[in-house]
Amino acid sequence: MKILVSNLVQRKLFWVLALVWPSVVHGLEGNPIQDPPHSTPLTHAMVGCFTEPRRDVSMSMPVSGRVLVVGAREGETVAPGRLLLRLEDHMQRLKVGLARHVAEDGSQLGAAKVKEKNEKFLLAMFEELHGKNRSISLEEMEKKRLEAKVAALEREHLEYLKNEEKISFQVEEEELKKLSLFSPMAGVVLRQAMEVGETAQANQVVVRVADTKTGLLICNLEEKWAKHLAPGGVVRLKLQTMNAEVQREGKVVFLSPVMDVASGLVEVKVEFDNTHQPVRLGAPGQIEIPDQQQ
Repeated sequence: MKILVSNLVQRKLFWVLALVWPSVVHGLEGNPIQDPPHSTPLTHAMVGCFTEPRRDVSMSMPVSGRVLVVGAREGETVAPGRLLLRLEDHMQRLKVGLARHVAEDGSQLGAAKVKEKNEKFLLAMFEELHGKNRSISLEEMEKKRLEAKVAALEREHLEYLKNEEKISFQVEEEELKKLSLFSPMAGVVLRQAMEVGETAQANQVVVRVADTKTGLLICNLEEKWAKHLAPGGVVRLKLQTMNAEVQREGKVVFLSPVMDVASGLVEVKVEFDNTHQPVRLGAPGQIEIPDQQQ
């Protein structure tokens, strides 16, 4: 038992010496053992990123149909509400017109209201005569009361139908709206995939519009850099314009609260103005990390 313990101790000592011996030798040769590096200030590090439009919308039609009108071509600047594409809508416009006519026709309901009013008036007279001199029998009065109730029920039924007709008219109007595509914002048409006469398939991208006046710089940073940024903070950027590099200021609009598991990076988005000396969005850019202590 003593021999086994002795051998175990010898093996542990061997591994300890194997680990520390290179450091001891290094110190004996006149090179002192280096302490772990202390925190050093960060430089104004320029971290590579890429740019993109602040708003970039790819749109599709909710229904299929043949293209009737192409409202804007690629490269055109459009305002909010500008018609971009319209499908054949003649049949649907006829349905809307018919539904509007039915919904606005109040003749039957008007007649029912007049009838109800007359029946109520006659019922009041019958009740008065029956109460004074019994010139109207109880059976006649009850019959008139029943007729007045029927007239009221007819009026209520027609009001219900009229509400249904109004809703049907609204539904047909919404179906008509599905056949036209409008720009949701001011921007530039980057893609117009359809021509007049072609068939647009439902839920397939046909138009792309982007607002290029405001850009985003998208960065994926290591935690040691990302921790020095905060939402709303202002940072300096270096961007590639059409002619040269320019420096601008941007505002941090998004700092991901989570880190990507695979890469260990944190996503950061910086918004910047792109109205003067516009950057060709999609080009690379850089973000400057300010001097901080790690």
